[in-house]
Amino acid sequence: MANEVRIELKKEKGAYVKDNKIVTSDSPIIDYQVYVNTDEVSCWVGSCMDIDDLEEIVSEENLLESIYESASERELDIIIPVLEYNKYKYNFFGKIRTAEK
Repeated sequence: MANEVRIELKKEKGAYVKDNKIVTSDSPIIDYQVYVNTDEVSCWVGSCMDIDDLEEIVSEENLLESIYESASERELDIIIPVLEYNKYKYNFFGKIRTAEK
């Protein structure tokens, strides 16, 4: 399978320091971390709490802006060529979308 840009969500647990040790919190974090991934890199592009927030970050209209606002130069050097090669198509949880330039 060819390299593609994929959107992923991760839910993280909170943590804190106690007695000079990192302890995982029992309280769940209620938001999701949004990542743009290729085979070579994973780039955080924002946080969301629901599908509307997610669309604001990675919809066809907003994906490129989110990437340019969040990605490092190295991440841009990897992600943008993959998008260009695939004619700006990306995988949104199994559905192929096309980012607007």
